[in-house]
Amino acid sequence: MEIITDNSYNKKIINTDTTEPFILMFESKTCPHCKTVKNTLKRIDEDKNKPCNINIYVIRAEESPKLINQYAIRSFPTTLFFCKNRSIRHNILGGQSLEAFVSGYNKVCQDFNKQKKEKSSFFKSLFGKK
Repeated sequence: MEIITDNSYNKKIINTDTTEPFILMFESKTCPHCKTVKNTLKRIDEDKNKPCNINIYVIRAEESPKLINQYAIRSFPTTLFFCKNRSIRHNILGGQSLEAFVSGYNKVCQDFNKQKKEKSSFFKSLFGKK
């Protein structure tokens, strides 16, 4: 889990070659549920049996007003789950159950693993392997 700001966003998200999915978790200093959501995401991230690796980034409202406006964030916490093509696959507003976050995580992983499998099948077909 890494904190990003208006200044580091382009380097970490936009100008990167990675094709892995990622999560943006928006928080505020005055938000009572943000710590709970961060702990939930940390717990999922540390699970050895997770279906794929998803980078998790935390954006603090007070340090990143441009990103808050860019994503039209109106309440905290807001958690956005992105596929590798940088489209939002799932979102969670407020503090929700562990199951809700696992569900979002799994949706993104299913998409990612499906795309990896399709890419792998494509390359195998190019070389006549099945």
